[in-house]
Amino acid sequence: MKAKKTIPVVSATFPESKLGAFLELIDCDLNVTSYTDAETNECHVDLYLNDPSERSSATRALTQTAELLGLKVRPTFTTVAAEDWKTSWRRFFHIDRITKRVVVRPPWEDYTAKEGELVIVIDPGISFGTGKHASTRGCIHYLDRMAARFRGKPVLDLGCGSGILSICARKMRYGEVLGIDNDPDCIPSARKNIARNRVRAEIRLGDLSHPFEPRPVVLANILAPILLEFSANIAASVAPGGILVLSGILATQYPEIKRRYEALGVRETRSRRFGEWKTGLFTKPDRKETR
Repeated sequence: MKAKKTIPVVSATFPESKLGAFLELIDCDLNVTSYTDAETNECHVDLYLNDPSERSSATRALTQTAELLGLKVRPTFTTVAAEDWKTSWRRFFHIDRITKRVVVRPPWEDYTAKEGELVIVIDPGISFGTGKHASTRGCIHYLDRMAARFRGKPVLDLGCGSGILSICARKMRYGEVLGIDNDPDCIPSARKNIARNRVRAEIRLGDLSHPFEPRPVVLANILAPILLEFSANIAASVAPGGILVLSGILATQYPEIKRRYEALGVRETRSRRFGEWKTGLFTKPDRKETR
C-alpha cells in the first residue's frame, strides 16, 4: 500500500483578536491557515512547509511576527495529509465590507453590487493586502474620504502588495496609479488582481532608497520602522498641495511617526485608530502657503 504524502507544519496558538494583524505581517513564502475556537476565542495558526528543512525559518518567522504584536508563542511541529490543506486556507477569506461603498471579495465568492458600491476582487495569495487588516482598512477609509477632492489626480502606492489600494484608487476615479513593491513575488500577484478588476495601474519592482517623482496622492502602508528609515524619500514624493496616507503603524508608534513627518514638511490633518493600529492623513502645503 502506497504511503500517503504528508506535509510538515509549524503551528502556534494566540488570541483571536491578533489574527488579522498576524496574517498581514508574517513574512514568509509559505501557505498559512488558521481557525478560531468559538468557545475560547483562541486562534490556531498553521504554517505549511515545503520541506522539513524549513522548520527553523518558519518557526523564526512565526515567533518574530508574534513579538511584533507583543506576544510570546510556543510553536509546535507536526505533519498532515497533503489532501487536507490544498484549499483549506480559502475558508478564511470571505466577502468583507470595508467602507459604506467599498466591498472586497475573493474570486471564489460571488457578490452582486448594490447601487453606488465598489466591489474589489482580491486573490490574497502570499501578498500583503486583503482588506482584513486594520492598516489596509485605514488607507481605504481615507482614499474614499478624499476621492471627490482628488478625482483624476495621479496616485503613488508604496508597498502595493496585492494591489488592493491601487485598485481602489482607480475604481474611486483617481488618476493614473503607480504601485511599487520591493518583493518580486508581489508584482505578478498585484498585476493579476488589477487585470481581474479590469482597471489600469502600473506595478513596478522597486524600493524606497530614493524619492519618486512627486504625486498629489501618496499611499504608504508599510511598517513603522520602514516609514521612519525612509521618511525623507517618502515625504519628498508628495507633490505640494498633495496628501500622504501613512499606515501600518501601531498606535504606540504613531506619535514618533507624526513628529518625524511633520519635521519634513507634511502636517497631520486627520488620524484614525483601528484597533491597535493607526492611520494618518497628512498634507503637504501648497507652494503658495509656504511663501
